[in-house]
Amino acid sequence: MNEEENSENQVKVDIERLKGLKNRELRILVESFYDMQKLRIAMGGRIYAYSKAGLLEYIDPEPALTKLKEAEKELEKEITSVVMNHPLWGVWFKDVKGIGPIMAAGIIAWRDDINKSDTISAFWKYHGLAPGQGRHKGEKLDYNPKAKTLAWKVGVQLLKAKGHYTDIYYSAKAAYEKREDIKGKHEHIIGYVTKNGKKEPKYEAEGGPKSYKLHIHYMALRKMIKRFLADTWVMWRRIEGLPVSEPYIFSERAKQKGIAHEHYELPKTDKKIEAEKGEELNRLKRKYE
Repeated sequence: MNEEENSENQVKVDIERLKGLKNRELRILVESFYDMQKLRIAMGGRIYAYSKAGLLEYIDPEPALTKLKEAEKELEKEITSVVMNHPLWGVWFKDVKGIGPIMAAGIIAWRDDINKSDTISAFWKYHGLAPGQGRHKGEKLDYNPKAKTLAWKVGVQLLKAKGHYTDIYYSAKAAYEKREDIKGKHEHIIGYVTKNGKKEPKYEAEGGPKSYKLHIHYMALRKMIKRFLADTWVMWRRIEGLPVSEPYIFSERAKQKGIAHEHYELPKTDKKIEAEKGEELNRLKRKYE
């Protein structure tokens, strides 16, 4: 089978896959957007390198790169138009700081049908955020790597936006910094390896003391992302009229086992939280007037 036949067969497979999706338009647009973005970034990197090396004296690929950027912008506009018609945008995403149309579209497009995740744990697992998940040689992935990549991008945006999810990050970070077991793993030498003819210590935690702060950062970021995804799962299931159960990790059974997280509250957008703070402030003002 030649390359052209392989390509045609893949298109047929993709068409059948898309036919079964609830949000197929968003999936097509999101996949196209990231394909375009990947090409634009790769082309931009090459042009920069070639320019620094003095190889572009007689040619100018910049206009073609500009057209790619314009095409990417057009896709972004189309995605925004479609995602704003999804009910989850209006009641949830639009009022969460850090979640713009592209991020919202990606979350909806990759999972597509929240009925496929009947628990929050299943939603976390789909995004590669369940305990023990990762790439293991010879084993098939049990999560969507594109959804996982997007989830971490969402985390970065939430942190930059400094909304109420940022409080979860800093609270978790402070708690992790107090844990001696985490610090101990970064200080515990379990052996030695030879690199470039030099004997170096091998630590229980990869990277040793140098990676301690970064490890703490990613642990706190992961917790914030999981909380956001949990809240998104609740809101999405409610909109679809599907059963919503309390996350096990916040339940009484988890508390009895000593593995529970902090008390779980129903999802609130940043806009809702700010409105409640304003109402409380006005109440206090009236009380002392």
